[in-house]
Amino acid sequence: MKKLLLPLVLVGLVFGGGFWLGRRNAAPPAAVTDKPALPVTGRTFATMPAIKNKYPPAETPAAKSGEAKGPPTREEIATKIKELGASGLGNSWGWGANRAYSDWQKFADSIAPADIPAALALLEQSGNRNIRQFLRVHLLNKLAETDPGAAMACANTITNRQERDQAVANVVGSWAQKDATAAVAWAQQLPAGQLRNQVLSMAIGALAEKDPAAAFELMKTSGISTQRPQAYSIIASSWANKDPQAALNWVNTLPNGNDRRNAIGSVISQWAGQDAAAAAAWLKQLPEGQTKQQALNSMSYQWGQSDPKAAMDFAQQLPAGNARNEFIGNIIGQWAQSDSESALKFVETLPAGAARDRVLQNVIGQLAYNDPRAAAKIANTMTPGQARNNALGQIASSLSQNDPTAAMEWILALPEANARRNALQNVSWQLAQNDPQGAAEFAAKLPAGRGRDDFIRNLANSWGQSDLPSAVAWVTQLPEGKSKQQAMQNLAPQWAETDPAAALAYVQTMKAGNAQNNVLSSIANRMGQSDPAKALEFAGKLPAGAGQEAFLQGIASGMVNNSPADAAEFVAKLPPGKAQDRAAMDVASSWAYQDPQAAAAWVSAFPAGQARDSAVQNVLSSWANNDPAGAGQWLATFPAGDPRENAVRSYISSVSYQNPELAAPWALTISNEQQRNSQIENIARQWLENDPAAAQAWLAQSGLPAERQQRLLKRTAGD
Repeated sequence: MKKLLLPLVLVGLVFGGGFWLGRRNAAPPAAVTDKPALPVTGRTFATMPAIKNKYPPAETPAAKSGEAKGPPTREEIATKIKELGASGLGNSWGWGANRAYSDWQKFADSIAPADIPAALALLEQSGNRNIRQFLRVHLLNKLAETDPGAAMACANTITNRQERDQAVANVVGSWAQKDATAAVAWAQQLPAGQLRNQVLSMAIGALAEKDPAAAFELMKTSGISTQRPQAYSIIASSWANKDPQAALNWVNTLPNGNDRRNAIGSVISQWAGQDAAAAAAWLKQLPEGQTKQQALNSMSYQWGQSDPKAAMDFAQQLPAGNARNEFIGNIIGQWAQSDSESALKFVETLPAGAARDRVLQNVIGQLAYNDPRAAAKIANTMTPGQARNNALGQIASSLSQNDPTAAMEWILALPEANARRNALQNVSWQLAQNDPQGAAEFAAKLPAGRGRDDFIRNLANSWGQSDLPSAVAWVTQLPEGKSKQQAMQNLAPQWAETDPAAALAYVQTMKAGNAQNNVLSSIANRMGQSDPAKALEFAGKLPAGAGQEAFLQGIASGMVNNSPADAAEFVAKLPPGKAQDRAAMDVASSWAYQDPQAAAAWVSAFPAGQARDSAVQNVLSSWANNDPAGAGQWLATFPAGDPRENAVRSYISSVSYQNPELAAPWALTISNEQQRNSQIENIARQWLENDPAAAQAWLAQSGLPAERQQRLLKRTAGD
């Protein structure tokens, strides 16, 4: 059976509760003013539900035949972790790096489960962030298989809130593979918000592999909204793996049109892998439209791998148009992987034009990695335009992996500026990682323009991760201009981690203005995450003005990743003014994704005015994206007036696409007739596409003038 949980695990970059910095920060520069102050929030610790372990302790793995010894000792683990922190592994890619990653993964596999918590504690002290995150996931997943409580306890010790919540999600994903029922029960105890949504989605995905019907019943009571389409697709794939027709019967009961289309695509993709002819026969009887086109795309990838000739015969029966062209292109792309010669011979029979170019782009995407020079010859036969530019970018990316020098020469020889810029976007990271000095010399040969600016910015960022002193030396000698400004803005946070005094000293030599302020803000953001006290010390040494304000705002936006309450307290002590208002907006938006109730309580206590209204709208929008019902309950407590109506429009904008039925009642509360009718029409357009019967019933009693209703219905029917 295919592993169907992976897509939800991969999107497990979530926000949620976390820990404090553990100390009272020094107060930022203050000013005497009569303006009402922002509230200083009280400190409250986020808690996780307890996990009762019911699995037997894992046995320490014995040495395999031919191996010298068993698992590494704790001393050996500490030595390895120290070696890891000093390596540059996390900053490079390619075959050598992949092998190194594999070696480190084998080392992680060899660690006894009882030693994993100690290994994770040592790992958190490593300075290599990329590899730390890689091994953290691997070790937590291993521990969660036998002791999810211990794994969750380890995840809970991570001080960076964003990384902590990612770790929590990974633990639940691994736990759910073994015991989905227990993982779901635990996830349901989390407070409403993005973390609960992400964690529940992963747990539901695991449950769907065993019992898709039960997973759907759980979905209906889970309160999940933003992850609903992904969760339905996982359920649909799992169900189709067992019984495609039963899965389709279930899909057709879904009320939301977008959910239904996505789920049908998942069913067809799974069904095509089992019985492509049967799936095609079912698809053929669907009426023309978006649902059929999306399902065709889903089937084409599977069928193109298993039987491209049969898939092509089916394609010839489809009506001419974009759907058919895309279907053929997908098939040819898959066909080229297994038999590029036959696939290319077929392409030669297609008439010249945009349809043929789209097919060729798919073929080149598959051929470029095996034979980039042959792919380049094919690209030269394409009509100049976006499809050709995309194909050239794919070729450049492949060349840069195999022969960076040839890739750079080839890019410089491209005649069209757009094609060259597209190719540069595809290769900048690869060239920077393989040969940063050569890439720097190459950058000097590029013509001025956005392509060169982007290349230099990416090179600085990548080079700084592997050799910061050399990257700093290169960027500081660049001629003044946009390229240098953007490169320094990317490099400065890395520089500030190793030598904040030197980084800030350099930035203060820059010309005052937006460029300097942006770099100061990026440095402060990184320092606010890692060492807020040190950041505040530096802020006090900066001259008063826009630069200091940008630095203080950056500190706040960095602090909120670890402790929103500390960030809120910090913002409350800033001098009143635009800088404080902007910092408050940043904190409110980020906090709302993590703990919307706490963020709502904080902004509700702001002094009345534009800053409060904007902060309320930011919180409401973030909250509504993750928990529209909860956000609606908060909105219902607002007193009548312009601030409430502004908040209503923000709420409608956030929820109308996926939950028009929740947005609809709020539109009717808007007092301004013109704005009310505009919101009614916006909601109706979305709703008519997904659930026409319910939308028409609501529209009839909405109060929208009859002629506007008819015009809307006619336009929607025409689409």
